[in-house]
Amino acid sequence: MKQFFSLVAVALLGSAAWGQTMVTLTVDMTNEMVSADGVHVAGNFQGWDPGATPMTDNMDGTWSYSFSSDTAATYQYKFINGN
Repeated sequence: MKQFFSLVAVALLGSAAWGQTMVTLTVDMTNEMVSADGVHVAGNFQGWDPGATPMTDNMDGTWSYSFSSDTAATYQYKFINGN
């Protein structure tokens, strides 16, 4: 019986992971003077805190930020030059 419950728990945890996907937000800053503080993103996925989520400089004029998300989620966000 204990093995059955363990199997059910693993199955439930595994099915929760199936509803996840990686989201990548990318902004092209090629024609912008980027702040010394870098580029950040704020949105409803992180509490709209403009300084909390720095983006990665891709060294080609674009900046990106990736995070794991529920596949059914909808997000609002803004890119911020600086913080």
